[in-house]
Amino acid sequence: MDRNDPQLRAAVRRSNEAKKAAVADIRALTASIKRSHAQFKAEAAGRRTEREEANRRGDNGPDVQRVQQRVDRGETTWDAVRNGSDDHPSSIRVRQMITANLDQLGEVMARDPEMAEQQRDLDLRNAELERLRDPDGR
Repeated sequence: MDRNDPQLRAAVRRSNEAKKAAVADIRALTASIKRSHAQFKAEAAGRRTEREEANRRGDNGPDVQRVQQRVDRGETTWDAVRNGSDDHPSSIRVRQMITANLDQLGEVMARDPEMAEQQRDLDLRNAELERLRDPDGR
């Protein structure tokens, strides 16, 4: 085709316009995602601050209050409490409390028909994924 062909030139122009529009859309989407992420981080920080203040007041029990005091002094972290690497007695009791709360939540969710249906759907999807990964069942 001839580079001076009006149809070719029009097609190139349309292509360039579409490319510019796509780039503008991507930039707008990126900006929106960044704003949403910043808002999420700010809200999470606020929730963490509220939770820590409640822990310091003892709203969540004396063991949680002791652990929060130890976290504040830099003696431990909440990750260390949760993952079991902190073996302080208050941390052990908090871990036991967390486990009991999660077990109780699991029982409540298991009795909820909507949650049970969602769990069945998830189990079916996981089984299908496993079947797709290993169609011969090995």
